[in-house]
Amino acid sequence: MNAHHPALPAQPLSRAVLRAVALALLCGLLQALLPRYTLGAVALAPLSVVLGVAVAAAMSRGRWTVPAALAGVALGDLASGSGGHAALVDAGMLGLQAMTAGWLMRHAPDPDLLQLDTAARLRRFVLVAAPAAAAVGVLAAMLAQWGVDAAAALPLAPPQLAGAVGRFIADTAGVVVTAPVLLCWLAQPQAPWRPRRRPVALPLVLLVLVMLPGFNQVARRDEQRLQGAFDRDATARRLRITQLLTDPVDAAVALRGVIAAGGDGLPPGVFNALASGWTARVPGLRSVAWLAQVPAAGMAVGAPAPAAAPAPSAPPDWQLRHLHAAQIMPSTLPGLQLTPDGRVLMAPALRRAADKALASDAAVAVTGLTGTAAPAAAGASGTASPAVASGSTAAERTPGNPALLLLMSVPAPAPGAPRHQLVFAVVDAGQLLASALPSNDDPNLRACLTNTNRDGNAASATQPNTTRHRLAGPPGCENDAPGAAVRSQIGRISVGELRLDLLISEPPTADNRLFTAVWLLALPAVAGAAMLSALLLALTGRLRRIEDRVQERTTALRAEIAERSQAEAALAVSEQRFRAIFEGVNIGVTVVDPAGRIVEVNPAFCHMMGCGAADLLQRPLADFQLPDVTGDDGTAVAMGGAEARRQRYLTPDGRVLQVAASLRTLHDATGQPVATVGALQDLTQVLRLREAEREREHAETASRTKSE
Repeated sequence: MNAHHPALPAQPLSRAVLRAVALALLCGLLQALLPRYTLGAVALAPLSVVLGVAVAAAMSRGRWTVPAALAGVALGDLASGSGGHAALVDAGMLGLQAMTAGWLMRHAPDPDLLQLDTAARLRRFVLVAAPAAAAVGVLAAMLAQWGVDAAAALPLAPPQLAGAVGRFIADTAGVVVTAPVLLCWLAQPQAPWRPRRRPVALPLVLLVLVMLPGFNQVARRDEQRLQGAFDRDATARRLRITQLLTDPVDAAVALRGVIAAGGDGLPPGVFNALASGWTARVPGLRSVAWLAQVPAAGMAVGAPAPAAAPAPSAPPDWQLRHLHAAQIMPSTLPGLQLTPDGRVLMAPALRRAADKALASDAAVAVTGLTGTAAPAAAGASGTASPAVASGSTAAERTPGNPALLLLMSVPAPAPGAPRHQLVFAVVDAGQLLASALPSNDDPNLRACLTNTNRDGNAASATQPNTTRHRLAGPPGCENDAPGAAVRSQIGRISVGELRLDLLISEPPTADNRLFTAVWLLALPAVAGAAMLSALLLALTGRLRRIEDRVQERTTALRAEIAERSQAEAALAVSEQRFRAIFEGVNIGVTVVDPAGRIVEVNPAFCHMMGCGAADLLQRPLADFQLPDVTGDDGTAVAMGGAEARRQRYLTPDGRVLQVAASLRTLHDATGQPVATVGALQDLTQVLRLREAEREREHAETASRTKSE
């Protein structure tokens, strides 16, 4: 546990195991059920929901949750039909990504980083942790591909670059969109995240539930469109290839008819003119030859054929009567070798094909033979050389390339006579079918014409040493497997008795799969969803901070209200006390404003004045006050204190009220006088007693004086 985040409270082992199993099941179900779409050279989910779940678990609960997520991903891949190697690679990549994001979010100076409620915390999550996890995924995918094919690992080609960009966006958006949803239930403490379940988790879940089916619908329609276009293109090419492969057969049929009509005395010029026309008309018709059987060695060349077939131990030889070739080279007559005496040595497979051609009217096709020796020089050893015509219109072919050989027998000159002449045509299938095949560097379509027999007999896939021979198509296409292509169409084409295999396929790296319709929709959509998630987090975080401040202010206001309530209560008690004293004291109390008007009097003063309060309030004090007594005999001081002075008031009933007045001026906060409070003690009774006392003393003095 890191120093910035306090350790979570210990939990029962059973609860931890239950949570790990639940996390594994969730990751497994998502990994198995969420669709993936081809982007460049990889198949990806537009939104990496599984990665977001694993990152949320690693951020909130620590790295110990990652193994459960890895197990779930591996099981999900296996359940969806992926191989064990792919499952381990996916699980390893997800583990590295989850641990990277979890470490970046948990090892930070901010202990409350996981609350994601401030701009700085959101930047750490959206612009650092999520892109870092996505970059780790891109790098891990490159390393995994490097282990399989080092040349395809670096994202330099458009398919690899498209896959890397798509993976980065999908993983980043998956973390930013999915992780906050899980944090609303997994984050510790829960207080900052529980209020976000409705404003954050609910909209994001609804958005994902709308987007993913929409992506799937778009992908299905786009796949149907691409499949339809592929099927139409493949069918059109197959029909065109079938049509083009009949042209060399037509040429052989035409030459066979000319030879049958002219017989052995056909002038070479006639054959050459007709052959030249066909080689100019049919692209890829490399050479055309006229072969005839002759007696075995020892008999003169050109001698008539014996009436009976030779013994099996001495099969008849073959002689090249005429050859027309675009260019004389070793591959002009594949499987044939001319001897100095003008005879032709055939490869065993070619001899078997020749025997089969002599036995039927149909064309016999052979593949897998290459030229091994050039024709002998004319006039060698004094023998008659074959008539050879050469042109320069066709490009030179590389020796060793397999060619398609067509053999067709010439009808016998008389009914019942054996056939002993052949038309031999060498066809470069690649050049013949160039107009119907995609170019070798076409990234969207591959077409390969192959044959799996060497001698005209179909080879079984279970037979050892069976070899597929490429007749047309890019180099290495004979090793293409239909299952490795995105879509493919397999066709069988017959050339005579030969059955050829035509495989038309769309490779996984096709340019039209770099950014299909689903990805053109998904990448902006998931990027927008990530921005929406960041916006919701920012808004809810700001709202939470505002709520916290409002709560703090509310608490302060409540405390202030409580204090005011207490002060008001104390003031009320004080007011009650003052009022009780004010009302119950037996001395008069007056309150006079700065203008000299009476604003408040107590009952004692009203009694002293002999009137009610209504007769006194709001009236100037000067209406009742008489000039002060200047010669006070100390009565006022004795009764009201040192500051008291003797005043006289005229009551409404005409009496003169003498009081001992103690005055105090009240001031506000600025020092301005607001009122004058006077405490008035009635001196009438005291003065009467003193007057009576003086009269008594005076009478006693007078009586003493009189008695003396």
